[in-house]
Amino acid sequence: MDGVDCSDVDMLVDEQLARVRARLKSMRALEKQLLQLRARCSGTHEGHCGILDELVSAAHGEACVCHAIPSSVNDR
Repeated sequence: MDGVDCSDVDMLVDEQLARVRARLKSMRALEKQLLQLRARCSGTHEGHCGILDELVSAAHGEACVCHAIPSSVNDR
């Protein structure tokens, strides 16, 4: 029996690995954003909620804790 060429299978596995790695990167970014939002909550809600404030700011296109404008942009 001759050797089997596994290059097609290797390519499929490599493509799946790339997809998994992209999902993991996306999930780590989401985890970071959620942790930053959660940190905005003081536990008491006296008139406003830090998480809702951030979500409203983001909805209006303003910088939020998870997508802050880099300081180099602010220095211009």
